[in-house]
Amino acid sequence: MLKVFLLAILGVLLAPAQSSVSIELPSKPGGFRRRSPSVYTHRNGRLLDAVAYCYGTDEFHIVAPDWFRDARYDITADAAGGDPLPLLRHALEEKFALNVGWENRTLESWVLERAEYSAALTVAGESERIYSRISPSGFSGTTTIEQLARMLRFVLHTEVADETGVGGVFRFSIDWSPNDISSIVKAIRDAGLELVKEYQDTNVLVVYSAYWPDAPQPPRYGCEPISELKSAIMALTTADDIRLPVEERIASARRVLEAYPENIFAEMVVQDILRDDQNLSKSWVSALSRYRSMRDISAAEFLEARLLKTAQPARSRSLLDDLLKQHPTFAWAHLVSAEIAETQEVLEAGLRRFRSLCPSSLSDAHLYVRVKDPQLLDSAKEAFGRLLAGRTDDAALRIYPVYWRIRQRAGVAWPSNWLQLEVARIRQLDRFNDPVWVMTMKAGYELLGDKRLIALFLQRLDEVQVHP
Repeated sequence: MLKVFLLAILGVLLAPAQSSVSIELPSKPGGFRRRSPSVYTHRNGRLLDAVAYCYGTDEFHIVAPDWFRDARYDITADAAGGDPLPLLRHALEEKFALNVGWENRTLESWVLERAEYSAALTVAGESERIYSRISPSGFSGTTTIEQLARMLRFVLHTEVADETGVGGVFRFSIDWSPNDISSIVKAIRDAGLELVKEYQDTNVLVVYSAYWPDAPQPPRYGCEPISELKSAIMALTTADDIRLPVEERIASARRVLEAYPENIFAEMVVQDILRDDQNLSKSWVSALSRYRSMRDISAAEFLEARLLKTAQPARSRSLLDDLLKQHPTFAWAHLVSAEIAETQEVLEAGLRRFRSLCPSSLSDAHLYVRVKDPQLLDSAKEAFGRLLAGRTDDAALRIYPVYWRIRQRAGVAWPSNWLQLEVARIRQLDRFNDPVWVMTMKAGYELLGDKRLIALFLQRLDEVQVHP
């Protein structure tokens, strides 16, 4: 009997170790991260950091929804003697339905340079201890310029490269105004360096889609259609062509609607065609009749409110007020409420709620031309800057003119030539046969106020015989 028992114990001890992954909500505040050849552990860690580890990059080379910075987990990947990275990557892809890919995008970045007439750098003594401290309001310490560049990334929230070619250890004491780009640039110059903004082609990891299963308040009906419906909507070729009659434009949209009945996103595509007909035509009556026969009463009330927001704004507001009392996480109802708001307070409250529920959406961008709250403008500028991040698809191109206006109104002192650089970057696409690109370029030149550039652009437009 004893022999059998000892053999059983020996079998357990000699059995191959089992790999395991745990991704759980944080058990307590605070956290730490530890890596070993076979185990990765991160307590109360950001999802963004875990993704950066799995794909061999850093947060400044990831384009992801804002909630990747908010979602925190206790993560342990034990590969039982193997490499934990592929194990963790697979677990993250499964839990969060990650759809990612590498792209070469043009991103804003900063470089540190040594200007010809800049102030002298203070060389550290041989016996000085190397240390550094950075905060939102300044930097102090004894360090290399390369290390200073790395630390400045966390203040500027983007890549910062050392292109000074200067080696050695230097003593710095730099103070600036928090979140004030011009103050930071001046403070760095006073310290003996130049901080210059550039646009660089960079290989970045793009999160095309993901799902946050533990979102504190998941929005009702979601923030965007499922991937199959989204593809079907993007494939519509006549819906946006305002030269065609309404009925002809709506015909292709109806086919999408038949495939996805009672879906608010499919219905909104149809509505966006109907809004060009300001009279209660047969199409409007037909749409209202369809809503009132829907099984989902909440979706039906929302669609009716959205359809009538211009023709019958009072009726629309009443429907939305009742709907949001029942379903406060109905993101699209908040957006429509903001669109037809009679007061600045209601407009800005609706935008804040929509952005908190759908931080990765671009659908609210057009409303920020009416926003007066500087903090709301500043947060929108940051959010849309991350979301656009070098994108050149049609959805992004439509937003750039609005984003540029937001940046102008946000009151932040950007480098004087930032808009010229942005417009020049879009101009390099050279897509004169693309009406969306043409409209974006015209808007950019008008914002610049350069009549000569506008004339040259229109001349080139005539040469290729494209008339948007």
